[in-house]
Amino acid sequence: MSKSAARMQLGFSPLSKTIQLAKMRDVNGGRLRVGNDQGRDVTNEAAQMVWQLVMAEGGEIAWNLDDGSQMVLKAGKVEPKAVCTTEPQGGESCATASPSSSPD
Repeated sequence: MSKSAARMQLGFSPLSKTIQLAKMRDVNGGRLRVGNDQGRDVTNEAAQMVWQLVMAEGGEIAWNLDDGSQMVLKAGKVEPKAVCTTEPQGGESCATASPSSSPD
């Protein structure tokens, strides 16, 4: 069995729920980080790129899986909503509340 060469790759960590860019080697259907480099968390950048891809395809993309089911990704943009409160003097004060995370 020959070892695959280590190279910079993206990998998903189910424990930290992050996407890491690090020097990795393909082993037994997965990826194994090699060396002392901790890698770099690229979760936000990767998510924004996937969002842009899905939006460019009309807001939804799908893949057929081996078991006959389908994996579907949907994306959209949520505009901030105005939040209004009544002031003690009888007036109204409004501010824009932005969503917790929204890619541009």
